[in-house]
Amino acid sequence: MLPGAPGAPAARAAPPDAAGAARAAAGRAVRPWRGRGALMLRRHWLVSALLAAGLVLRVLALAAYHPALIYVDSLKYLHGASPGSAPLGYTVLLRLILLAGDLGTVAAAQHLLGLAMAIALYAVLLRRGAARWLAAVAVAPVLLDAYQLQMEQTIMPDVWFEAMIVAGLAVLLWRPAVTVTSAAAAGLTLGSSATVKQLGEFLILPALLYLLVAGGGRRRVITCSAACWRPSCCRSCATAASPTPGPGTSGWPAGSPASAGWQRRPTAPR
Repeated sequence: MLPGAPGAPAARAAPPDAAGAARAAAGRAVRPWRGRGALMLRRHWLVSALLAAGLVLRVLALAAYHPALIYVDSLKYLHGASPGSAPLGYTVLLRLILLAGDLGTVAAAQHLLGLAMAIALYAVLLRRGAARWLAAVAVAPVLLDAYQLQMEQTIMPDVWFEAMIVAGLAVLLWRPAVTVTSAAAAGLTLGSSATVKQLGEFLILPALLYLLVAGGGRRRVITCSAACWRPSCCRSCATAASPTPGPGTSGWPAGSPASAGWQRRPTAPR
């Protein structure tokens, strides 16, 4: 019996191409992400343009001042000059980064921190009800300011100190009603900034003032203030009690990028 004739069985459909079906499924999965990305760029076009400009400026700074800018106080962190005069947090960060790269890697990491700070501030401002254009204008100095770019390119702890401040404030301001957990996390972050720069010990005072102003009941204020104060106080005490290298020692392992690239000059005998 011929196919198609009355009473003939229906022809079997050809088996689908497995590879083609997989490609089609992958295309369907990618298209929503592309659409969301395009929608995100259209909604936040101003901050996207500022981020692109800030990225270009940072790439130019890395190329122009490779590997990094060295300030007179950078020797404290690179060679342990003037031991005990500065917290050890930035020195530890330098050691960890220099295990995988050089001073240029440190500068690149600090530039990425600058971009991350701008994104975090923009997100917090939007969450607290600011207009998109106003939030973008507010983060423009972090992205485009020449002094900010110089700090990020210099071997100094200022950018890490800024990042910890931004992180602590973002945790504290993310919700209108401050919880005990967020207060403790903010206190821990702000207190940790004292391990990078000694000025961080005083940052807990504005945070406590904010908790008092935000209100929420006497008991809630006392609980959140205590949660914010205790981790910050512990971090500051740990920084004050941290051991420092002895006089004349750099604290850098022999053969490390810092000790190989930046040798201290011998001092003349008295």
